[in-house]
Amino acid sequence: MAQEPFQLMNGPFAVYIADPVELPPDIDDLPTGNWALFGTSGDKDITEEGITINLPQAISWFRGLGSTAPRKGFRTEEDVIVEFTLADASVENFARGLNDAVIDLSGNHRKIQLLQGAEVAQFSLLIYGDGKSAYGDFNSFLWLPRCSHDGQMAPKIVKGEPVGLMYRWHALIDETYDLGTFDMGDAAGT
Repeated sequence: MAQEPFQLMNGPFAVYIADPVELPPDIDDLPTGNWALFGTSGDKDITEEGITINLPQAISWFRGLGSTAPRKGFRTEEDVIVEFTLADASVENFARGLNDAVIDLSGNHRKIQLLQGAEVAQFSLLIYGDGKSAYGDFNSFLWLPRCSHDGQMAPKIVKGEPVGLMYRWHALIDETYDLGTFDMGDAAGT
């Protein structure tokens, strides 16, 4: 249960994944249906570095001949990028980061091909905070209706630490839902 002051939020948040343009749950509900929890134990499998949400942009500034100061800015690029490391080295999680590779379940093993090909797989991503709102004991989430993994998996195998799979999810523009939404519950919605 959240405690005051509510605006001082902290994790953990869980990550859910689904096929592209899977609609998010209502703010009062847990993700269900086609949303799959990322990692066998959800937020318990995300490493201590947590989840980073980057919102980089590029702005071109117009400066008139008669002034050294900018007069107007034009945004030329904007992105939403979600990064985290998952300490769950199951084949299913490797497959998600390797272009949604098909898992071969024949025989007594699980196997994926490492060659990813030219097409880049798309997903929906939901970063979900149960009872994590700046307005009280309400839920919040960041929803990316379309995104692709564009990071280097780079699993590191060392003594005394779990294998970590590094993910970098890059939002893609959707014709209906743009880059997605950040949604935070409050008392006004109840």
